[in-house]
Amino acid sequence: MTSSEDDAIYEARALLGEYEQFLSGKAQGTMDAYLRTVRHLIAWVAQRPGNEGQFQPAQLTQVTVELYLVHLARLCTILFSNKRHEQAEKE
Repeated sequence: MTSSEDDAIYEARALLGEYEQFLSGKAQGTMDAYLRTVRHLIAWVAQRPGNEGQFQPAQLTQVTVELYLVHLARLCTILFSNKRHEQAEKE
């Protein structure tokens, strides 16, 4: 692992730690769900073309979040469509 990779991991962990502190007044289930969502977002950003599996906090922009939401909407559409198709086959 390179120094820049170590720095990226440290920054991502620090960002998650700050967010967890921000959520500290929420119910535990809410905190877990919000942190899980942010971890998924970070992993998705890291896997985007050109990011080479690395997440940098500067990549977390409004446009990136909007793209992530579009990605989730497409996944939901696909899953819902597949489920409907499976139910139609059973009938």
